[in-house]
Amino acid sequence: MGTNVRVGAVEKTFDVIRTLDELDGATATAVAEELDIPVSTAHDYLQSLEDVGAITRSGQAYQPSLRFLKYGEAQKRRMAEFVEGKEPMQDLAAKTGEHISLMVAERGRCVLVHVEEGADSVSFKSYPGIAMYMHATAPGKAMLASMSDGEIEEVLAEYGLPRITPYTITDEDALWADIQEIRETGVATDTSELIEDLYCVGAPIHNRQANRLAALS
Repeated sequence: MGTNVRVGAVEKTFDVIRTLDELDGATATAVAEELDIPVSTAHDYLQSLEDVGAITRSGQAYQPSLRFLKYGEAQKRRMAEFVEGKEPMQDLAAKTGEHISLMVAERGRCVLVHVEEGADSVSFKSYPGIAMYMHATAPGKAMLASMSDGEIEEVLAEYGLPRITPYTITDEDALWADIQEIRETGVATDTSELIEDLYCVGAPIHNRQANRLAALS
């Protein structure tokens, strides 16, 4: 069997779950409108997901269940980057007073795995599991710089360079210049590129055994 086989029902199932998350809970009608499918089809998906415990319902509105938290937390605790990095992250947060993040590269995005907050941490909306564009964050750019040029081109082909703030890099030449500098210095920065007035410094972590890229910021 080929490796590129796609099962439409699986894709649609996760479209439904993603929609419930993006809408912060939704009715079958709202899901149907968002995904451009019949209400009866949306209801069938929602009912099946509720039956297996993947979503819950309050009145007529459905939302993802906390079962996903179990799977994500279990996976995080298997990661050497988290197991070996949690205590140093705590120490770094205590010494600097800053917000310390551990992120990994997954499917061309950078995913937040763990956060430690120091006494002077800036408060902003972030939580483990959230995925961000790699070109707009210091840890994402640190991981891009650790990839081959071909791998970077695949990420750019898939996601482009969407503008998040007025300071986000949206020009490929500018990004390549930034990547080259990161490769030379080993340090990546973003200056208001993800969140305005928030500056970030990141460096890559290489887990060759797991064949996984990670970064600390």
